[in-house]
Amino acid sequence: MSKPKLYIGLTGTNTEVGKTYVGSNILSGLRDKSITVAARKAAQSFDPNLDEPLDSVVLSKATGEDHRLVCPKDLSFALPLAPFMAKRELIGTDLKLDELSNISFQDGIQVGIIEGAGGILSPLCADGDFIDLMYLQKVDVVLCVAEATLGSLNSILSCYYGFRDQINSRGYTSLENIDFLIYLNKFESENRTNELNYLWLRQNTDFKVFTKISEIVQHLTQLIKFIN
Repeated sequence: MSKPKLYIGLTGTNTEVGKTYVGSNILSGLRDKSITVAARKAAQSFDPNLDEPLDSVVLSKATGEDHRLVCPKDLSFALPLAPFMAKRELIGTDLKLDELSNISFQDGIQVGIIEGAGGILSPLCADGDFIDLMYLQKVDVVLCVAEATLGSLNSILSCYYGFRDQINSRGYTSLENIDFLIYLNKFESENRTNELNYLWLRQNTDFKVFTKISEIVQHLTQLIKFIN
């Protein structure tokens, strides 16, 4: 077992912004290019009354893995709350960071994704959040999924600067120079608000912004070539 050649921390500005949808489509696009891929879901919670596939199932279909490898059964909670809250309600014990850190990949994986729950600063467990997990997992890239609608600039900037502030205050020096990518989900080029938000981000920030799956797949493909 080893770390993927390119390891991506997948997060979002909030819950329900389409992290899993975007991640699965990126993985499918990379796999179509004969790039070996894998995915892990740190923890997941769900409403058992809804006829919807689990995030782990969606990701597994993109990678070809067993969904129980993407997210083990003991980290899947049948209650529509944040995973750490769901575990506490269902089982009566806290979800701890060391439970989420036991993540492994098969040898030879070129691109791996670890997906969090909720937004980048959302508590992931009783003693940590997704930033802590990304630090422990030594990710190479952060991919933040966002919307391009009215109000999205504040959400995106809050996530970006919140991430930067937290890695500095926690002393996570290995994350200081990490690439921070933004994917604008459901972007519509004919929507003027979408277009103006995209242009503002391109002109006023120093992180890369993408609006098409094909573009980010191409970007990640190029990144792989520069990693030893």
